[in-house]
Amino acid sequence: MAQFFQNIWAWITEHADVIAGILTPANLILIISAVVQLIRYKKALGANTSQAKALSANLSEINALKNQIDALTSNLQGITEQVGGLKDDVAQSMIKLNCILDVQHEAYSISLAKTSTLDAINGIIANGKFAETHSRKAIADEVAELRAKLEDLTAVAKESEEKVKTITGVVDVQKGDCRYD
Repeated sequence: MAQFFQNIWAWITEHADVIAGILTPANLILIISAVVQLIRYKKALGANTSQAKALSANLSEINALKNQIDALTSNLQGITEQVGGLKDDVAQSMIKLNCILDVQHEAYSISLAKTSTLDAINGIIANGKFAETHSRKAIADEVAELRAKLEDLTAVAKESEEKVKTITGVVDVQKGDCRYD
């Protein structure tokens, strides 16, 4: 191995004047700057590698948090559905309670001997017993449908207005309101 390096050194010393002509100070500065850049790139690559390892470690934590968020979201949806059901139940209970109060009012304020009073009381009780449980949801759905229809009608009205303006503009031009007609 030593012989190999001695042969290389001998060749360099024999051709020193040619090498010196080729390696001018400018070329030497370029070579030194290239070596410095290689060292910088190696350091940057090492820093990027350490950052990538840190990010990959954080990625597993993020995935664990994502799974927890998904579980909480599904729980929230279940709770929201339960609350909606409870609201319907409370609404139905309030309807029945109001009916009971109406019956008590009728019973204490008017004599029960009249048949019309008994019919009114029986009607109020029947309404309370058979109150629709999903009436609030049905009303909300109906309101949403009406809003959608209103938006459609508004869009049609705007289109019609634009057509009328276009036609009016054409008619105005045909009237000859210009001073050169």
